[in-house]
Amino acid sequence: MRTMRERKFSPVIRLAAISLFVFLSAGCSRMEKIGVLASLGKDTEAQGRLVAQETENYERLCRDLREGKVPEGVSVAAFEGRYGAPVIKDVEEGNEVMAYKHGDKTWFHSEHIDVRFDASGRLISADSKSPDCSPSR
Repeated sequence: MRTMRERKFSPVIRLAAISLFVFLSAGCSRMEKIGVLASLGKDTEAQGRLVAQETENYERLCRDLREGKVPEGVSVAAFEGRYGAPVIKDVEEGNEVMAYKHGDKTWFHSEHIDVRFDASGRLISADSKSPDCSPSR
């Protein structure tokens, strides 16, 4: 039988336990405040799913760029249907611009893929500076 010290707990459970300890030791023992603490665990799980989805979208687009499979002239809706929602979406000079990156990386330490659509919503370009996404020769 394992002792308490030998048991391994998931990071979410550890975070919840530490948060509960801090919450109770700070003198905030009112019952309505417990809901805030419980929501922290749910938010952590949702954030983890979002990071995984952003990474999956980036890797799929990177692979298709490398293999030359990104269809030219495709609509915004079709593009997002294939590669998911971008991390950033903006409009520059009448063109819609999207950016995809690894979900677990910051903008300062991550390669990203810039995607541009014309005013009619058709793909103009999808570019990455990453050698991992460059077309095979």
